[in-house]
Amino acid sequence: MTEPIDLPPADCIINVCLLDIISNDQDDFIRNLRKFSKLLKPGGHFIFIGLLGITCFTLHKEKFHMLTYNEDFVRKAFIGEGFTIDFCEVKKRTAESDLTDYKGVIFIAAHKQK
Repeated sequence: MTEPIDLPPADCIINVCLLDIISNDQDDFIRNLRKFSKLLKPGGHFIFIGLLGITCFTLHKEKFHMLTYNEDFVRKAFIGEGFTIDFCEVKKRTAESDLTDYKGVIFIAAHKQK
């Protein structure tokens, strides 16, 4: 994922909506999560913030694709890729906007099993 740069394994990765943007479908999300996992040391932490139920967002009148998923999918993806979820919280959307259609924000703090 970082080629040609060879990075040492990290203690922590923080991912804010990146998997939502770069993943074309749920299988792609899992493949990308696996790539991030390989960048972590055993026991390393992954902080994930994502948007539940989103399909797109608008920026300067241009619409951009976002992967749609729910909390259950994200939890299963992390567990399936060898993470232990230490904390998970969902905050439902309270403000309305024509710029995006997300239903809520999910926050996960997990660590890579040794």
